[in-house]
Amino acid sequence: MNNLFYISGWKREARQPFHLNINHFQLFTIMVRQADTIALTHATHAMHCDLHNQILGLTLSTGAEALHVEKLLPEYQQLVETENSLVRRATAYVSTTSLQEMDENRDNAVGVIINVVNAFTTSTIESKRKAAQALDAMLAPYKGITHHTYRSETREVNGMVSVLQSDAASAHITTLGLDAEVEELVLKNAQFDVIMKQKQSEEAARTPQRELSTDEVRAAVDSKYMEIIQVVNAYAVIQPTEEIEQFIIELNAILRLVEQDIARSGAKKKEDKPTDPTQPTDPTEPTDPTEPTTPDEPTPEPTPEPTPEA
Repeated sequence: MNNLFYISGWKREARQPFHLNINHFQLFTIMVRQADTIALTHATHAMHCDLHNQILGLTLSTGAEALHVEKLLPEYQQLVETENSLVRRATAYVSTTSLQEMDENRDNAVGVIINVVNAFTTSTIESKRKAAQALDAMLAPYKGITHHTYRSETREVNGMVSVLQSDAASAHITTLGLDAEVEELVLKNAQFDVIMKQKQSEEAARTPQRELSTDEVRAAVDSKYMEIIQVVNAYAVIQPTEEIEQFIIELNAILRLVEQDIARSGAKKKEDKPTDPTQPTDPTEPTDPTEPTTPDEPTPEPTPEPTPEA
């Protein structure tokens, strides 16, 4: 069987001479549809991310096999998903509000115990005064701990609870009626510790993202996309199919719309940017007023000559 080769729908037997004149070449160039490219330098990270999500969706719906990108598509998809996670990464902790609330509750529990003990040190009831004075001495190292860092306060509250639950303090706590307050302090400190560990887990989950540069991932996405387009454009020439042609048509439509969005975004930025006010020209220097002329010196009256006596 004779080998055949195709150029844009034409076929000839390989053993026969084939002549392609300039008119044929021009027709061939016009008939082959190619995927376009656009400049993404001025696209925001959100625009860039959205564009590649659209392209990824179109590529997946068309099919890797139909586009001959079976090996490239998984890598491209992974890079796009990585960029998604970077562009949409959280900047606040979910646990922050709960942590602040739990810390405030814990501070209040500490404050109630210390303030009550301090108030009873001057009690007129001797048993309560002595109990308060004993506890006041035991709690002296823990006054002011509510102003310390989260971790420091947690350790210090644990120490305070150990003192309050000791045999030396338990009877005094009961005398002042603070048993429920001590139990509440233990509970609030434990709740705070749970939220603190939750924040640590959030931080650990974000560490891989912090080690990635959005610009570097963005460049990698563009590079892998160009590899896919090179393959698709090549097959559009040597082995065109309806799937490839439709993919290119829809891809170019996506690119045109994104290109318009980028242009509008750039124009908007220019409109929003205040223009430098025209620098005022230096005012014309005032001309020096005409210098007053020096008045003529007054001519002295002539001294009259004395009249000679006759």
